[in-house]
Amino acid sequence: MTEELDPTASSPDSPVADEPSVFAQGARYVLVGGSSAALELGIFWVLSNPTHLGVRISNVIAVFIATVCNFAMNRQWTFKSSSHWMRSAVLYITLWSLNLVFTTSVIGYAADHAFSPVLAKVGTMAAVVMWNFWLFRKVVFV
Repeated sequence: MTEELDPTASSPDSPVADEPSVFAQGARYVLVGGSSAALELGIFWVLSNPTHLGVRISNVIAVFIATVCNFAMNRQWTFKSSSHWMRSAVLYITLWSLNLVFTTSVIGYAADHAFSPVLAKVGTMAAVVMWNFWLFRKVVFV
């Protein structure tokens, strides 16, 4: 009797078999992202309150430091990227730049209109988390 092959099934040699599930990647992404978010928010709070650097400069510094940590952990651990690191870095920096413009603009607008910059920061971070997971998984770390 001949065995029918299921075209949707993956074999152990298939790259799909080695790909982590969305749930596993999501859990790692949340852990890495949560650590990065705590680092970013902590740095932002420290720089914007006692030093009075201002919310815009404090945000740029906080995002930069957290981004370096986030890139390394997501590339190596969360998404286990096999693509060339430079390709991932260029795409990551492009996305990071767009996120930075978005978050800084919203936080600055909030501060200029008597709304809490910290609450604006938390809101923009939540938005960035959602679209970054999909873009990291499908574009940046493939």
